[in-house]
Amino acid sequence: MQSRQGESRLKLTYLEHTIAGYEDFADIILVVADLHLPVHSQLLARESRVMANLLRDLAEPPTWRSPFVADQEMLRGCEPEDVIIFLTVLYRGAGAATSPASVAEACAVYRLADFFDAPHLLDLSCKYLRKPAKDLLSPSMCEDGPVKWLLVADRLRMQEFSRSCISFIAEHFDKLWEDPRLKELSAACLFELLLKVHHHGQLHLYKTSYTGRPRDNLLWGPRASYSGRME
Repeated sequence: MQSRQGESRLKLTYLEHTIAGYEDFADIILVVADLHLPVHSQLLARESRVMANLLRDLAEPPTWRSPFVADQEMLRGCEPEDVIIFLTVLYRGAGAATSPASVAEACAVYRLADFFDAPHLLDLSCKYLRKPAKDLLSPSMCEDGPVKWLLVADRLRMQEFSRSCISFIAEHFDKLWEDPRLKELSAACLFELLLKVHHHGQLHLYKTSYTGRPRDNLLWGPRASYSGRME
């Protein structure tokens, strides 16, 4: 089995939910960026149709002495942090995948469950993200969280979670309106957000010079920030 001497234990936090030495019997190695992550085929194949089909097609089943290596080419597009979180949710239940415990976990599991075709984990993440915005997000997250999660929801077309983020951002628009990432939203998502903010009575729009990019032709901010009116 590939040596993992020097591998940062912080990178293998998902194995904290197993008994000591459990990793020594891992029969799959996931290679993501510069990480070699030992996993167990029975756990992964039970949740992932992609991995189950792949393992069925192997000429010889993997063993802890001769593990199957899922290399970077196979896992192209996967972020190391997402894979660690995905495995944490997979291993934390001592043989049964558990529900995500945070927005970060739910979004990571959503992305990887889609990649690995893991419907049960996809369902767990979706159920978590259907919670009301007040239960998912908090004002202390204003500087980093809500806009980032809305970008994720917008990109992955997570409609219910997107609506939760939009409601939260609209409620705390006075803290978030200058976030440049708002202009990275799709036109439809941005329009829905601005309507929600307008309904909260916080939005004031004014025209700027035309640049050829529609979203650059409007600036927005808390109503109290401007003394002029929309022309």
